[in-house]
Amino acid sequence: MGPWGIAAIIAALALATEQGRSVLRKAFREGIRAGYHAKESTLELADKAKEYKDELIAEIRADENEESHETKTKKKSKAAAH
Repeated sequence: MGPWGIAAIIAALALATEQGRSVLRKAFREGIRAGYHAKESTLELADKAKEYKDELIAEIRADENEESHETKTKKKSKAAAH
């Protein structure tokens, strides 16, 4: 009998008694609670990553605007020098 067969027998025996059902109920609740906590943590992490991405994009656009302005100024000053 493999590990899954042993697990099935243990689960069946656990469901046969009130104490076994109580333990499984608690384990199930803890599993649901852990899953919910993991979901909330993931959503929070995703929100932080989105904020960080938005800040980086804003910085890049600001840098591009500065570079564009500097390039235009240099072109105008070269044209005026001729």
